[in-house]
Amino acid sequence: MHRTSDRSIQILRPAERSCKERADGHPLSLDVIATLEGANNMRDAKSSAIGVLLSKKIAKVAALYVEPLFVVNSNPSDLAADPDNNTAMIGLGARCRIRPAVYLVGEVTPRVGGYQTGRGPGQLRHRGASGRPHLQINISNGSGTTLGQLTRSGVSGDSWFIGFNISRKFF
Repeated sequence: MHRTSDRSIQILRPAERSCKERADGHPLSLDVIATLEGANNMRDAKSSAIGVLLSKKIAKVAALYVEPLFVVNSNPSDLAADPDNNTAMIGLGARCRIRPAVYLVGEVTPRVGGYQTGRGPGQLRHRGASGRPHLQINISNGSGTTLGQLTRSGVSGDSWFIGFNISRKFF
């Protein structure tokens, strides 16, 4: 479960982004992503997403990601006559370990069809992976953190945002 500072809630079945090597030693991984989200504590602007995450581990220091996604009900205008109410996009990312417990992650999410608001967001992250909780520092040209927000947060100018996430796994 993910709650943002503007009271949007996203319930998700996340893909395992660590790109662990499979039991047979193969460095490729395929995972399914499914979400349901809503603004104002799940009361308004509900949307859902489905996608897959293909990851390729490179040695023990890097990984590449391709993430085709389809977001339903991504257009906030709610106009029945608007045919572009859904969005298809492809997340492209790379992760590199720069210290034993520190990663540098880069990501872009261009839209390939449907609803659009400016160019797709891009992001650079610094992630500390030692202990719990995890601290992540983000620099991005969009302010969205959920998949529905990403479809609505394309930036047409040169605006950049900085922020941080603190997360914890409970298993």
